[in-house]
Amino acid sequence: MNKLPQYFCVKNDGSKLFKDTVIAYLNKIYKETLQGDSDNCFYGVDSTGLVWNNNIDRFDGRPTILTIEDFIEATTVFVESAKVETAFALPKNWHIIVTPENRGVVSKWRMEHIKNSHTIIDLGLAVGCCSGSNTRDHNPSTNLVGQNYDFGIEITFDQFKQYVLKDVKKIVGYNLIKPQYQKAAIAITGYNENSITSFQAWMVKNPDGEFAKKLKEANVLDTWFEPIYAKKSYAIGDWVFITGKSFTGNGLNYRGDDDGVFKLLAINEEKHPSGHAREDSQFMFELNGHFYRTADVSILRFATAVEILNAKHKTILDDVKKQYPVGTKFYPAHVGIESEYCIVTNTNFRINLMDDDDAIIDCEEIDSIIALTDSAEEWCSDAKYGNTLLSRTVYNCGKWAKIESKPIIRIKGYNAKFSENAVSFGCQKYTKEFIITLNDCLQANGFKMDCKDDIKIMSDWFNSIK
Repeated sequence: MNKLPQYFCVKNDGSKLFKDTVIAYLNKIYKETLQGDSDNCFYGVDSTGLVWNNNIDRFDGRPTILTIEDFIEATTVFVESAKVETAFALPKNWHIIVTPENRGVVSKWRMEHIKNSHTIIDLGLAVGCCSGSNTRDHNPSTNLVGQNYDFGIEITFDQFKQYVLKDVKKIVGYNLIKPQYQKAAIAITGYNENSITSFQAWMVKNPDGEFAKKLKEANVLDTWFEPIYAKKSYAIGDWVFITGKSFTGNGLNYRGDDDGVFKLLAINEEKHPSGHAREDSQFMFELNGHFYRTADVSILRFATAVEILNAKHKTILDDVKKQYPVGTKFYPAHVGIESEYCIVTNTNFRINLMDDDDAIIDCEEIDSIIALTDSAEEWCSDAKYGNTLLSRTVYNCGKWAKIESKPIIRIKGYNAKFSENAVSFGCQKYTKEFIITLNDCLQANGFKMDCKDDIKIMSDWFNSIK
């Protein structure tokens, strides 16, 4: 076929070849931004213009149905010129338009050099370099050139990732897209068809070999073959999602029902005293105070930003519970008034992130940590929680709440005076053993007393200094 029919359509087979030829052609001619993501959909031209639909009967003017091979043959000049256009060099002045797809990535690049900034750039704005390659700016897309600036050419998201973020994937092999291309590819490369290794197997393992170079020179490597990209290897310090079915370590085979997000650690032989860990293990991670080994085969994927944030927060809260155990008297971190105190009565704490309406989802800036009441409140007027209505803040903007080592207790008008082995109210003295035993009895039998909560606080304090 020497040229395209007046009306035609091509069925999308979901291949990269379809996007690189049919979709690229239609976008170029009709100035569209089709993605070509609808598999089994017909794309083409009828009497009304550009059309794409799953139903061929929706095309007017009886279009000719073409195969991708027919289309490529009829548009050889366009396909060859498109390949020339792929040679791209990032200019000093350029911009990318912010879309829902690229918003998070582009915004992070735009603001990452500004400390503690988590601003999201508005949709439709242009982000890029308007006065040289070392600048980062944004402007309305209708205002790209001014007296002292020029945002230059528009680049695609793929170009942004490759040339700005340097996110270049390594090609480790090539897959032939369709079997019917193999005969022509062998003819171009001069491959010996009697070789023990098949042509396809050779291309999968030799992306930089002589055959790949010949196919590239013939301008068919990128259209007849699909690149195989290397999987990014995991490294110590990465946060990953690991399947719970294959944790091993400490000489035990852990058969957990849940998968989890963990940080990969370097293997420490001292944490595996039995030495029965699997031979192929490359990393170690911690779970509930125990260490387990793992390998690539057990790692499903890299953890998402939200998963990492939740995992980090769990670790932080575990440490906070140790630092502020039940019974701890503390002075709220956000004010530091030592006459107004709060008391920790449970192990429930809440993390508040920086209050920023434009914060991106992976913001890790912690604003405050709150010791909640038994009813999950941030503050309470009940005396058992302390003597203040202030927010029960144990951490605020880098500052931890000061801890009073001894509980403040007042019963029937007498303030408690503590020693390591006893507590006194006026002239009445009680040993720590008595307080601990009394609390155990009250808690176990459900007895009610006006000072039951105070007795528990005293008991917890005595236990904490054993």
